[in-house]
Parts: sequence; structure tokens; C-alpha cells
Amino acid sequence: MNPREQSDMPPAPSYPSPNGAQMAQGTMPYYSNRQLTTDELLSAELSREASGPGLGDGSGNGVHHNQSMVLGSGNAGDMGRSSDDQHQHQHMLQFPPSQQVGVDPNHDLSYGEQSARKRSKISRACDECRRKKVRCDASSETGLETCSNCRRLGTVCQFSRVPMKRGPSKGYIKELAERLHTLENQMQPGIGVQPDVPYQSLNEVNLPRSYQDFTSPVDTGSANRKRTYSVFEGLPSSSFAQPNFNARASQNAFDAPDSAADPYNPAVASGGAPKPGNLFWNPTGNDQELPSGLEMTDLPKHEGEDDMTPVSLDEGALDAYYQKIHSLMPILPHTRERTLELLHQCNREVQETFCYALYTVTRTNLLRVAGNFVKVTSFDSAQDLLLYYIKQPLIVHSTAVNLIWLQTLLLMIIDADTRGPDNFVLKDGIPKHTLVQAASKLGYDLAKSQGQLKNKRSADPDVDSDANLTRRNWVSLIILSRWYAISVADGTVSGGQEIGGREDERVVGQITTGIASYTTFLSEIVTLATVEHNVCQTNTGLGRMVGANLVASLERLGEMEDVFKVHELPENSTTRSLFDSLQTQLYWTVRLLIKRHVFVYSPYEIIYCAQEVINEMHRATLQNRSATPFDLHSLALASMTLLEATVLPEHANECWASIEKVEEILDHRAKAASEPAEFGNIFGTPGWDAKIRVFLEWRRVKSQESQLHESVGGGKPGSSQPPVMGPNEQRSLQHLADLAVGAEGSVSQNASSTPPPGLDQGETSANLAPQLAQSQGGVGRVVVDFAMLTKEGYLNVFSGLIYRRAR
Repeated sequence: MNPREQSDMPPAPSYPSPNGAQMAQGTMPYYSNRQLTTDELLSAELSREASGPGLGDGSGNGVHHNQSMVLGSGNAGDMGRSSDDQHQHQHMLQFPPSQQVGVDPNHDLSYGEQSARKRSKISRACDECRRKKVRCDASSETGLETCSNCRRLGTVCQFSRVPMKRGPSKGYIKELAERLHTLENQMQPGIGVQPDVPYQSLNEVNLPRSYQDFTSPVDTGSANRKRTYSVFEGLPSSSFAQPNFNARASQNAFDAPDSAADPYNPAVASGGAPKPGNLFWNPTGNDQELPSGLEMTDLPKHEGEDDMTPVSLDEGALDAYYQKIHSLMPILPHTRERTLELLHQCNREVQETFCYALYTVTRTNLLRVAGNFVKVTSFDSAQDLLLYYIKQPLIVHSTAVNLIWLQTLLLMIIDADTRGPDNFVLKDGIPKHTLVQAASKLGYDLAKSQGQLKNKRSADPDVDSDANLTRRNWVSLIILSRWYAISVADGTVSGGQEIGGREDERVVGQITTGIASYTTFLSEIVTLATVEHNVCQTNTGLGRMVGANLVASLERLGEMEDVFKVHELPENSTTRSLFDSLQTQLYWTVRLLIKRHVFVYSPYEIIYCAQEVINEMHRATLQNRSATPFDLHSLALASMTLLEATVLPEHANECWASIEKVEEILDHRAKAASEPAEFGNIFGTPGWDAKIRVFLEWRRVKSQESQLHESVGGGKPGSSQPPVMGPNEQRSLQHLADLAVGAEGSVSQNASSTPPPGLDQGETSANLAPQLAQSQGGVGRVVVDFAMLTKEGYLNVFSGLIYRRAR
């Protein structure tokens, strides 16, 4: 039988409400033994909470604290049987059973035991009947009495399936919510029962009304409003906790409190809500008292740290920096005044160390500015002092001092390329690797303290504020460290943070944002080179996936043209040609790095990218374009690629033609380095250029020797025809004779372990030549493993460190 339908059983006898004497005597077997249903308990709880101060207290309305309140237990005639009963109920809010809040009017509310009809069969079917989807007539689930279907089939009647829990119907929940909503509309926070709330006294007998007849005396238009918060927030002195449903205010518990957040919370509205982060030990609080036993000990100071005498910067050096460095790497503030303001907040030693870094990178004549140095006597002393300070924790110094140290490190990193390969082996200043690692630690700590590592950073209108300066230095550091990482195959200094987004454009500028966008591809290449450099040479499994990702990177690379926004610069701008050329150079350089791993068996794709890099740099050389810190990487990578490809007979001629342009570029760079002009040849790398030239000459000699051996031995000459040797490369007739009679075999056999002339012979024990795959008979396709160079690091090859590593 549907429990919501009207029962056909005779009505159960009703009982009057017990009085105090009956409760004390314990003569209430029905009331004391019967447990109220969930709906009745909810209705009683809401009635007590919503009754206001005059009805909520049991002592005021005649109901004792130890007496349960039962709704619908009698009528008006039954309540007049005794004076005690009338005294108990004269102030109670009485509703007919159909109007009691929280009770379903379709439910039978009589309390007689006859209302609970005994079920004749179980509520679910056995396993066999459920499987066949037939009606089951088993009387119990114990299995003692088998249903008719199981008896007919001779199977075991069992109930192994776990029954699913059934809840109330949707209509019942909706009716209950509507009644609670009606009760809320009749109440206001802090106010008891309204005087015009319709209710009936104990002596009045009215016709039953439905719950729709109760209307809100305060807000008649809110009955149909959509529920957006708890149904209990309007009840006075409610025992239900009011949850905070303001999703915007609860997103981050550590954000600043919003005055408009959660207007329904009285604590927030009155300003008495607790403030997040109110810790007793917080140094930003008003109470600066220290606990007993904790003292602020003074940190040990270096000699000369108390000297705050301001230093005067050379105007020529500042002009050279802002003209040639700042547009590419905005390390210092945009204004000179802000630069001096930060510098003069440091002690004299820090200021002079910064001056040495600035004067060295801008090629300032140190003899001319020697009178400005008092504490630091040389560049080596400045670097020693730098190593001392950067070992100290970040919290020891102020933000201004930390910014000056980070800017000093960045200037020295740029200057390290000028010192050439000797800087790699501790022969000329602090190694670049040490500088990059120190700057990465200091830059990360400083950016973290300033909140500049987040994707969503606070926007400061002052472009030269501490936070924006930290972000600019951090972006510049990531650019320099990633190019260094790919040149030496060191993935520990590449940095995993994203840079070059739209938020960086306002802080670092359009040009630096474009450069940063191109360097994002270097992180993937460094990881690939250090983990599994030749994974793309297979067309299955992981290699197929990595190769597809790199091909997609090529497509993304083609969309980088609009990041520079060179077209927004004025037509007559002196820097427009520089940035236009630099964008093309970076595009082909990054494309070459990617294709070296993907197109191993299609070398023309790789050779073409290397030729485009050389063509762009050759064009920039003829136009006297200003140098950049990325020229060394582009020139070294493209030159080595062409040298590797000269062993391929079908591509040797075009590779040697491009190598001639490399030599013209090197000649022009050597001429610029020989001119002793102050503030000139910034970003020049004469040491590295000399090593590139050594490898060019060495490869040309080896190719000539191999060609001569093929001609003398009667073999068919290949298509590889290197240029005729110059005077410096001539060999004696005796040497050529030795090659003709067969000495070439021993020469070529030992050539794999012989470094090119100009490298340290003591550092040699490995083969620099590209890895070749040939058949035993000398006939077959030659394949060059172009990915090997990225694995070893192209600057490690040119500096000779690869030979030391293999020893």
C-alpha cells in the first residue's frame, strides 16, 4: 500500500497532552515508549526555534523542559478536560494537523499501533525471481520459506543482493522546503513572532487551512524568489550553523578580506570577523615585543660595510648601457635617477663592485675612472667580494641591496662571453657557470619574495618599482641562462618558469618579450638533449610522440612573428632594423635546434636552416648592425652544422660555400675587436671567434687530405671539393709524397683522436668528428648524427672541454 494514500484502517484513538503530574508519576506508557519519527523531530525543532522568545522557553508556556512536545495529538475539545491542560496550552501556537510545519499532510499522524499494518510479504524479490523479472511471493528474507517460483524450479531461495537505500520522494521534499520557506517569511532576524501572524488560540475553532494560506507579513514578493543561500539563515537564534556560500570570498583564505563579502554574516557586517593570518609571532603586527630569551643578535659585518659614501657613476658608461644593452636586456631601471637611488642605498663596497661590472661590460676605460674606486682595487677583487656577499641569505640584506647584487651578476654573465673559452676553465674571471648558478638562486629567492613567480601578478603602475625591477631582472636572467644551458647541455640552469607572456610586455617591453618567447623553446631542447638526444630517430612509441611534439613546436615557432611587434616602431627608428634582423636570426636558430633532432635522415632540412642563419648574419654584418649577446650562439651552432654536413657528398659543395660566408663574418668581427675604441665592441667575442676559425681550418685540411688520398689511390673522387688551401695551410712536398704512398691510412686512422690545431693537446682523448654510419665496403649512404652536438654542447666542443670530459 502506498503510505501516502489514505489508510482504510479505522482511526487510531488520540490521547490528550500529559500534564506535569502524569509526567512525574511516569504513567505515560505511550509517550514514554514511542519514538518520534524524523519528520516529527524536525517539526518540533523548527517550532521551538521559530516560536520566538515568548514561545521558545518551556517555562513560559507551561511545557516543562523534560516534556516532549507532540504535534497533532488532540483537538480543541480534548484540551478542555482539565484546568491543568488548559493552563499548559493557553499560550501555545496550535495548528490543525494539516497545517503543522514540517509534517506531510498526506501522512497518517495517528499514533495508534493499529496504523502500522503488518506486511504480508517482503519488499524485494529473491535472486532467482529478480533474474527472471517475475513477482516473488516469499514471506521473509531468511530463506526458510521458499517462494513459489523457487519451489517449482527446485532452486535455493536466497537474498544475496544488497538492497539499495530509498529516500523520500521528490514531492515530499519539495513540500517540506516550501513550508520551511513559508515559516522564514513570517520571521525576521532578531524579532519574535510578528503581531499580525495568523494563528488561532486554543478556544477558537476555525476551519482547516492549507499551508498556502499563510502569507508573509513583511515581504510579499519574496515568496517566489530563487533560493541562493541556506533555508535557515532567517531564523532567530537558530541552532543550525550558517555556512558561508560566498564562493568568491572563499577562494583564497589568505586574500585581503572583502568588505562586501558575505553580507548575510553579522560578524562580517559589523566588522568583528577574525582576520586571516593573525599570528602572534607575525613581525608585521603592532606588538613588537620579543619573548624572553630571544634576542636580536647583530650579524657579523664585513670590513667597510658601514661606509655609505655614495659613488658617482660615469655618464659615458651609462649612455653606452642604455643605448646598446638596455633595449635587449633591461637590467637597470629606466631612469638614471632611480638607478642612483638604488645604488646609494648600498655600502661603498657594493657600489664599487657594481661599477666594475658596469664599466667592464660597456668597455669603459678603467684607467680613466680609477679615481672613483676606494674600497675595491681591481675587477678580480670585485668578483671575490661578490662571491662573499652572494653566499649570505636573502633576508640579511634589504631589497635594494639584493637588486644591486642581482644586476651585478647579470652584467658579469654578459661579460663572461667576451672572455672566451678561458673563462670556462678558470683562466679569466669567475666561470660563467658559477655566475649563472649564483644568479639563479638569488633571482629565484628575490622574485619569490616579491611575488613575481605567479602567473597572475599584482600590477604596479610604477615600472621602476621594486617588484617590476625584480621581474625584469628575472626575465633577463632566464633568457641568458637558457641560452647558456643549450650551449653546454646543462639542464640544471635552464629554469622552468614561463616568461614572455602578455603580462611581461608592460614590464619588460615588447622586444624583450619577443626574445623571451623564443627562449621558451630552448627548455624542451635542453631536456631532450640531456635525457635522450636521439629518441626521435625511431618512428614508434615514445620517439613518434616526441617527434610529433617537436613538429608542432615548429608550427608554434612560425606564430612568433607578431610577438616582437617590430611594425609598431617608427619607420625612421634606428633600432627597427636591429630588431627585425634579430627576430629573423632567432627564428632560424631555434628552428635549426629543433630540426637537428627531427630530420636526422633528411639532412637538407637541417642544412637549409644553418644556411639561413649564416645568410642573415652575413647580411647584418654588411649593414654594420649592432652586435647582440645571441650572435655567438647562432654563429657557433650554424658553423658546426655546416662542418658536420661536409662529409655528405651530395651537400658538400653548398656547405663549403656557406662556410666562406662564415669566414667573412669572422673577419669583420676580428676587425671590430682590433679597434681600441671606448664603449665599442660590446657583445664582441674574439676568443670564441678564434676557436671557430680553428675548427674551420682543421676541417678544410682533413677534407683536402681525404680528397688527395682518393685521387692517388685510384678511387673515384667524390663531389666534395673544399677550397684550395691558403699559404698557412700548405703542406711540404715530402708530406704529400708520404700521403701518396699510403701514409694517409695511418693519418686518417689517428685523426679521430687528434684535436684541431690551436686546442690544448693535453685535453685531447676523444673524437670530435661527427658520428658516421657506413657499410664495411665504403659504399653506402653516409648518415650524420646531428643530435650528438646538442647532447655534448656546442660551446663545450669549441672550448675543448669535450675532450677533457672523455678522459
